[in-house]
Amino acid sequence: MAFKANNATQELRRYLLSETLLEDSTEYIPLAAVVELLATTTQTIKHRIKEGRLKEKTFFLLEPKRKAWHGVEAGGVKTLLMEKAQRREKIMQQVEWCAQHGQYTTYSQIMQEAGMDWNSPPDRKYVNQILEEINHQSFNETVDSATTCLKGCVVVSVNEGIPTASFYDCAIELGLAEPADLRDMLQKREFWQEQFDLTKELYGHGKQS
Repeated sequence: MAFKANNATQELRRYLLSETLLEDSTEYIPLAAVVELLATTTQTIKHRIKEGRLKEKTFFLLEPKRKAWHGVEAGGVKTLLMEKAQRREKIMQQVEWCAQHGQYTTYSQIMQEAGMDWNSPPDRKYVNQILEEINHQSFNETVDSATTCLKGCVVVSVNEGIPTASFYDCAIELGLAEPADLRDMLQKREFWQEQFDLTKELYGHGKQS
């Protein structure tokens, strides 16, 4: 299921991406909020601090008992959020190009072109979230027709030549397939080929008006 931020997180994201907040802002953002905002892990945030991409900021509460509140400066978070938005746009553009030209790409290639690393778990998680968003969008665009498709099918594994498990999980979630229909590699490949052909038909340059 796609990541859905709560209202507080959405409000904070809007504030950070607004013109009100500058990229050199030293405002305090709690560590837990940064993890949710960037859809990443505490370990990755600590790594960004070591890299100098984020600046750590800590508050100490002395009463009623001593407690430390760990976080980072808002400016660095804004920069990373802007970078993620740019990567999201690049991935969406690549998927759209593949759909229009009847071609497919690989996870590693699409991530490399967006400045991401397939060997990074947070990057893989983020690209799967984007592809699920694309799948839901194309599902909603075509749900009233007799040929509903998931546009994210144009991104496949370099080893298997078909999408990863998250694609099939999305198909089951949206009611396009049953678990029993996708038990083995042959079934998955047949379903993918059907989706790929539909995507070319519905989004390709040669589509019927």
